Amino acid sequence: MVGTGPGGRVSEVARCSLVDYHGRVLFDKYILPIGRVTDFRSQWSGIRKHHLTQATPFSQARAQVSQLLRDKVLIGHAVQMDLKSLDLLHPGHMTRDTSTTRLLTRLAGFPREHRPSLKALTNRLLHRRIQVRLITCGRGGLLTLFTVQVERRVVTVVYCQVAEAV
Repeated sequence: MVGTGPGGRVSEVARCSLVDYHGRVLFDKYILPIGRVTDFRSQWSGIRKHHLTQATPFSQARAQVSQLLRDKVLIGHAVQMDLKSLDLLHPGHMTRDTSTTRLLTRLAGFPREHRPSLKALTNRLLHRRIQVRLITCGRGGLLTLFTVQVERRVVTVVYCQVAEAV
């Protein structure tokens, strides 16, 4: 996400990565936000101005992602935020959100009402540390894909019959 508008207060998507159940890359593109970027949030996103010079227009990226997700089970962490950033809806019965899965929260030892971050869930359940340092955008995609693969591993523990593709 990058910030647009006055002071960069509006969050807009600037990169999207999708992988299938087996970790194969289905989509990994920079996306040109609708608003003028006023804060690249590079320290968190790794995105810099030059990454968006050849970026896919938002409407085109949205259409491509929508087509890829059609009739698929979507697995992600706080996935509604990602869908909102792309102005997409996905059927609830086809969505698995690791941030709201009570069994994962309980297995990780968090209180019932707690919505743990992906970083905390991964640390507690898989004993792996993620999102621990800035990664340049050249490797940022790998971090994104690794994160999704970690989510899939976490969810697979609970949802033994998850569909074959994201």
